[in-house]
Amino acid sequence: MSKKRGRKRSSGELSDTLTPDPNTILGVRIQHNWREKGNQSKWKGTVLDRLSVNPSLFMVKYDGFDCVYGIELFKDERVSNLQVLSEKVVNNKIKIPPGVEELVGKAVEHLFEKEDGEKNEWRGMVLSRAPIMTNWYYITYEKDPVLYMYQLWDDYADGDLRILPEAENKHLLPADRKPGEETESLVGKQVEYVTDKGVKRTGLVIYQVPAKPSVYYIKYDDDFHIHVYDLETSFSVAMSEEQENIDQRITYFFNQGLTKAETASCLAIDDVHISVRHLRRRRARLQLYQRRNLTEPDVVVNTLKTKTDLSVFQTQ
Repeated sequence: MSKKRGRKRSSGELSDTLTPDPNTILGVRIQHNWREKGNQSKWKGTVLDRLSVNPSLFMVKYDGFDCVYGIELFKDERVSNLQVLSEKVVNNKIKIPPGVEELVGKAVEHLFEKEDGEKNEWRGMVLSRAPIMTNWYYITYEKDPVLYMYQLWDDYADGDLRILPEAENKHLLPADRKPGEETESLVGKQVEYVTDKGVKRTGLVIYQVPAKPSVYYIKYDDDFHIHVYDLETSFSVAMSEEQENIDQRITYFFNQGLTKAETASCLAIDDVHISVRHLRRRRARLQLYQRRNLTEPDVVVNTLKTKTDLSVFQTQ
């Protein structure tokens, strides 16, 4: 029975080493030191992939941990003493039960054993077979949407993995595209995310999942985990929520007596009440300048600082 392990790392044992080369490191065993916040540890693992969208970024499965990590092995200042190990990559053969569907693209229920022996249920989606260690699978979970890696057929044989029927998986799997339906890939796009605490995170879309093309991997600049998102659904939901928010603000502005042009200016400013106050001050200053017989260009020069402001007066 699997035990879901945390994201921290442990040190590995020393082995015979070779000089590392970025062009030949794919598919080999490595070890290196990692220094962060004054602490140093030793990591040991297998290099699974090198991302074409960012050739400096390698995907690594470290020993004793279940997540797959995105590390710039030759650029990250926290990495030191990088060494290629002479030991071989272990890729144990698996026995697939007869008559069972392929796991890739399926929603599953995965049981893990906690320290007290109790089973903990995690639901998620199988994304693909892992590269290099091809008898392992990439998977992500509803509770923790980052990239994990397991030998799932072992858990299936032990009764700890169940393929969910359609009636139970609708909220876990993105909708399949219609035949011939294609959208532009988001790989290589920069993304920005603001947490509930208002912290802004930036990152890069690094991979599109072939089995579910709306699902992408994202590597944030401040994190070495690989995050998994259904971006097309997320974007459509975000756009829907944003449109609802805009509609509410438009109603508020009209109730305050603002014109259409003034409302358009306010929508470019985040805080509703601040934008209304600012616009009222602009209107008062405009009236003051008009009483002094200044021309409209003079008013613009004296009162306006942004293109958004300028467009308001041009449309009146």
